[in-house]
Amino acid sequence: MAYGDGYKKAPHRYEDRSCPNCGEVRLVRKDQPLDKLCKSCARKGLKLTFKNPSPRHSKDSQGAWNSYWSAKRRCEESPYYTEVEFRFENFDEWFAELGPRPEGCSVDRIDNLGHYEPGNVRWATQSEQNKNRRKRGTAL
Repeated sequence: MAYGDGYKKAPHRYEDRSCPNCGEVRLVRKDQPLDKLCKSCARKGLKLTFKNPSPRHSKDSQGAWNSYWSAKRRCEESPYYTEVEFRFENFDEWFAELGPRPEGCSVDRIDNLGHYEPGNVRWATQSEQNKNRRKRGTAL
């Protein structure tokens, strides 16, 4: 593997990771998102598709799984969520806290100024989430 100048100057900032789509192991900076695609998958325009982590997760947990990854990605990538942390260790902890996602609901933080963490998340309808908004101009 050929290493670039960034690796030569600061090798402690890099680690081997596998591409979530094709499984190819490559050298990636540690501060990059965990779901970053390798160059060949990105060039092909492949979309990242998350699958349930193990067969023990049933069809009932698919909605919770999608919400788990969406919330996690929001915290890692969205500039609007820079102050919000995702504090669940894994999907099992998330599912134990929330259970299966009810029809017509999505994840909501009970305290808008808080993080995605145990005790501060719930399933809520859109109207419940609308009532739980911060006042305009309120900082995180």
